[in-house]
Amino acid sequence: EFNVMVRSGAHCVHPFHHQLGIPIEKGTARASFYLYNNIDDVKAFLDGLETLIEASA
Repeated sequence: EFNVMVRSGAHCVHPFHHQLGIPIEKGTARASFYLYNNIDDVKAFLDGLETLIEASA
């Protein structure tokens, strides 16, 4: 829908999740940027994130 890819899970950093008190079953979501990304990609991610946050409120 937003044309943005994110990854969910523990991202191979189980001790970090444990330190933050995040259960491994819940995990987190991660978005990564690279050299070929531009400001429009960042805006698309932030717009999608804002829409999802508003929808979950």
